[in-house]
Amino acid sequence: MPNKGEVKVMAQKETNNLRSALNKHCIKNCNKEDRASTTEEGICIITSSIIDGDLVRCVGKWSYKKIHWLTRYCSIFANGMKNKWKLNYIEICCGPGRCIIREDGREIDGTSLAIINHEVFNYFNKAIFIDNNSNSVNALNRRIDYLGKHYIAKAVIGDYNDIVGVKEILSDVPKQCLNLVFIDPTDCSIPFSLIEAMSSALGNADFIINMAIGTDLTRNIRHAILDANFIKVKMKYIDFLGNDDYFSNKEVINAAKQDDNSIMRNLFIEEYKRRLGAIGYVYTGIEKVEHYYDLLFASKHSLGLNFWKKSQHVEPSGQARMDF
Repeated sequence: MPNKGEVKVMAQKETNNLRSALNKHCIKNCNKEDRASTTEEGICIITSSIIDGDLVRCVGKWSYKKIHWLTRYCSIFANGMKNKWKLNYIEICCGPGRCIIREDGREIDGTSLAIINHEVFNYFNKAIFIDNNSNSVNALNRRIDYLGKHYIAKAVIGDYNDIVGVKEILSDVPKQCLNLVFIDPTDCSIPFSLIEAMSSALGNADFIINMAIGTDLTRNIRHAILDANFIKVKMKYIDFLGNDDYFSNKEVINAAKQDDNSIMRNLFIEEYKRRLGAIGYVYTGIEKVEHYYDLLFASKHSLGLNFWKKSQHVEPSGQARMDF
């Protein structure tokens, strides 16, 4: 662990105490080509955390907003349900727990540690964090142990494409509980069969899914619709949606021919919401994280959507939103 004098903690208002600190070893503003040599699976290989010397994940500054909306919902969800249910939290693609903002070199807690360090975390019965990177899992477990939360939380190795493996992990989740599931991939590659399997295994669960609408989808969807050479990408999106109805939709095909990304994106989201509704998740909401991602909320109950809407009343800056 570093000496306290080595850590310059940033004084700024945040949704939660993300233990923000300036990491002077970050090279800053690295582009996609730079990151090919400075990261491995998103983990920085140039520097480590100045808080605890462990792994950090390279992220963009918009991560603050993602963490804000997640922790806001988690807080309202936990406070609203703590006396009615035993609560569990499950996160897929959890990472090592600490992130570094590539634009300015600030280091912060990622979603997993933001949840663990939140004041409502003790209302949860169990928390499981899943990632396919063993180094990230080991780093997060070290941080969980250091925080003394190992009796509630654990990180495990798992691949979201391995449905049987994920179901086996979830078998450790107590039954007759209410679960909050956050899924945070970097592209639209989560198979819909995973959502179906998790819903079935958990019984009672609300989902928050990070959809890479402004990045992965925007770059590739037109080619996937019109170009036979993009069959692998097309199959990835078919797996994500759970069927190929989107690609046979005449409105989608026309939008692709006219190169109208807005219509293609909106119809993709609507098809995903339709598929969620088919398995009972009829209450959905969307929060955009700038032009990069859409956070999609899904619940089988109207109260969950009410909580989601309530969580959106306050901006990451702390100001009340004018549209509520």
